Amino acid sequence: MSAGFENTSQVSLQIKHAAMGGEFVFLAYPQKNKSKDDVLALFNLAIQEVDRIEAKLTDFKDSPFNRINDHAWKNAYVVDDEIFNLLQTALSFSKTTNGLFDISFASLAHRVRVAKAQNKNLSKKEIDYFKSLINYKHIELDPNERTISFANKDMRIGFGGIGKGYAVDRAFELLENNDLINFSVNGSGDMRVHSAPDAPRPWRLGIRNPFAKDSTSAAGIVQLSNGALVTSGNYVRGDHIINVNSDAPAELASVTLIDKTALSADVLATALMNLNSSKAMDFLNSRNLIGLAIDLSGKTHLSTQAISHFGL
Repeated sequence: MSAGFENTSQVSLQIKHAAMGGEFVFLAYPQKNKSKDDVLALFNLAIQEVDRIEAKLTDFKDSPFNRINDHAWKNAYVVDDEIFNLLQTALSFSKTTNGLFDISFASLAHRVRVAKAQNKNLSKKEIDYFKSLINYKHIELDPNERTISFANKDMRIGFGGIGKGYAVDRAFELLENNDLINFSVNGSGDMRVHSAPDAPRPWRLGIRNPFAKDSTSAAGIVQLSNGALVTSGNYVRGDHIINVNSDAPAELASVTLIDKTALSADVLATALMNLNSSKAMDFLNSRNLIGLAIDLSGKTHLSTQAISHFGL
């Protein structure tokens, strides 16, 4: 057993790592039974896990996941257990949100991204065509054969809105399973925190101000002992969220959710960006979730559980 660093001058230990188009930050407070080197070794294992997931699930370059887009429209395509389980999870959220979250959003988002890279704009006809392909119901999974298929060669899928939350959860679970306490994993704003029962105070987490260019500018502070906090908005990448159910302009600047896992918070925050404030609150209240939305006028809307959690 290594000597802890709780009695040293080290207040906390932090390491940063570029991944998934942003930055992952790992932070831990002094540990009773782990040295600083022990914690750093665990952080490096967590970084390796994040890198593994990014290499496997990215749709920005060749990857095991992206090969689905190359082959699944021709024949049912076999994937491994990890990808298949994530596909099942994604489609489950699609059903739960009635298509507000849909991994086939990549049918349009990928083409928008390619066009931007070429300094071009898609025509309205092209946008309408690729948008018409966004429909999770056209994705077929066979759990017996562990395959995925879809009929149209122009249909694509992507794990935007779920992949980063999944990576945060995997890194978090690795650290927790190795007995780390009082630590956080921050994947470019997808936060998950751990507090031991005797922790002196909750974590103070900032909610990003969607109107500020500075990513460190906070619209508010949330106290959280254990769980995940995720904010979704179009301030990072304009093509990240596509409303497939309406051509009306977005009404929300950002949505913040607190949930047990970063994956579920990430998915639902992304999905609710497609709604107005009233319908977003209805969704959160129907599921007793802690969440808030900031609309384009700057007004903040809170779910019933959020009001209770924040003590308002």
